[in-house]
Amino acid sequence: MLAHVNLYTYSSLKCIKAAETLNAAAGYVLEFPTGKGDVTRTQTFLLCNVHKENPKMTGTEANLFVIEKALSRINAHTELDIYTEWASIYGAIANGWLKSWEQNGWTNSDGRKIASLQSWQRVATLLRPHLVTVYLQTEHKYRSWLQREVETERRYVEIE
Repeated sequence: MLAHVNLYTYSSLKCIKAAETLNAAAGYVLEFPTGKGDVTRTQTFLLCNVHKENPKMTGTEANLFVIEKALSRINAHTELDIYTEWASIYGAIANGWLKSWEQNGWTNSDGRKIASLQSWQRVATLLRPHLVTVYLQTEHKYRSWLQREVETERRYVEIE
């Protein structure tokens, strides 16, 4: 029987087009339900520290980044539920596009290269050992907490 893990994401970066990340932050909660209660692992990131060479990123890229960081902490095959507010991430996983892109040389149905290619490739590799279900949700049980943590991260850079 596979262990069950829930992954919840949040990003203050809400734009579809690349935007300055100077004051943007993102984070995740990994939840490992157990018989004695939930065990969680969390992390938040100030996005301008993530991509110093390219200080612009899209909301999708920010969320792919936190998903990648969270998945890199899971060291076993799991039944993984991902909760995201990004339709592009939901669609790519739920509709099987991620697998199709990979099989078609990382091109979409129009034959164009996938945007954020390296991020998608890393996430695809990290998802491979898991049985994945993805949910498109703007609200989840850790959203308020993640939002507060991300805002704290953002305020920290404003003070410096």
